[in-house]
Amino acid sequence: MTGVLVLGDIPSTGIAGASAERVVPGSDPQDHQTPDVPNPPATPALPPDDFLDLVRQRLGQAKIVVAVYPAWRPEPAKRYIQLARSALETEWLVGAPSDLPPLALSLVADQLAYLAPYVPPGVLVGLVSRLARETLAGAWVRSVAGLKHIPISLGQHVSSYLPGGFLVTASPQSGISRVKGGAQVGELPYRPVDPVQVLAVPADGDVDWFRGTLLPSVRPARVQFFQPQPLGSTYWGTKKYVEYVAFSSHPQALTHAAGSVRVRTCRWCGQIVAAPTCPFCGMTRHRPGGAAQGSAGGSAQGPDQGSARGPAGARDDGAQIGAQRAATGAAPAQAYGHVPSPTEPGSGVP
Repeated sequence: MTGVLVLGDIPSTGIAGASAERVVPGSDPQDHQTPDVPNPPATPALPPDDFLDLVRQRLGQAKIVVAVYPAWRPEPAKRYIQLARSALETEWLVGAPSDLPPLALSLVADQLAYLAPYVPPGVLVGLVSRLARETLAGAWVRSVAGLKHIPISLGQHVSSYLPGGFLVTASPQSGISRVKGGAQVGELPYRPVDPVQVLAVPADGDVDWFRGTLLPSVRPARVQFFQPQPLGSTYWGTKKYVEYVAFSSHPQALTHAAGSVRVRTCRWCGQIVAAPTCPFCGMTRHRPGGAAQGSAGGSAQGPDQGSARGPAGARDDGAQIGAQRAATGAAPAQAYGHVPSPTEPGSGVP
């Protein structure tokens, strides 16, 4: 089973059937700063030595650890990952950045933790982007003047000083539209498969507009409200927002997501991976007319040495799963076994 960490002040919502382990590698008061509100107290950081001890322990338990972190706040997560890989001389701690806003990132991280017992770690890394594409994530915000992580036009920036607000979409594609009075929401860029579940954070935003205008367009079967994420105001650039994420709670949704990830077997370390460059050893996929080359961050050891450094049986397991898929022609979810729904009996969710 793969261990899943979240490197960032992004608490779990507790609705995915499992929770990724949260680690705050650092906290700068600037990360919580908003244009119109003083900084709240920073969350205490886990010291580097304690992080090394944690990773060492998790590698001993899970053999491979995937560390998810916000791509819009990559430091100090990347620094901690590089420190651990170097100090522990391991390539089995892998960073997985995500552009998702805090609430959606929290959900996807917990979905990864839920899927960890059922799919290979390389597929788990590929699912970070796949699950993001299957969510509708965004927010109502009073102003976009402080929004840094989604492109805005000069006109939208100026409109922030007028009454009203904006509907900002972050996933599966970014977009900004002006909210004027009781005007209806235009066509949504994406709507998850029914039944749709919505998680929301009413952080001093226009909850009435959210309930009366946006939710009827999403048509959710269930809506749950949570406390604001600590990094919510950092991402949205304001204290006045209503953050939301919509996703499918269909029993087969996660199975379908796992089965849709295109994978291959890395010829160097034997892991099943979903990217052209192996996230573990750094070897790139062989291309016609040229030999495979290792990336700058990859291992410099040869195949036999790399196998010795990896988790016991990693090479054999990867080859076995790859052979199983080749022989059966099965989709990943079928080859790796049944992925139960978080709502099935015994899944840990009532």
